[in-house]
Amino acid sequence: MTLGKTTFVKRHLTGEFEKKYEPTIGVEVYPLDFFTNCGKIRFYYWDTAGQEKFGGLRDNY
Repeated sequence: MTLGKTTFVKRHLTGEFEKKYEPTIGVEVYPLDFFTNCGKIRFYYWDTAGQEKFGGLRDNY
């Protein structure tokens, strides 16, 4: 089992943990909805590459 930024967001969206490791290349954006006593909040989670070799791509975003 892996645990990182992508795994965290996919756990929130699907309720399951990712079973295999696939590094994020570039960026992926996920809309996450949270329900509060003030109503629904939509949070756009920018999942960027965490590995140093992809740092240049991340910085462009």
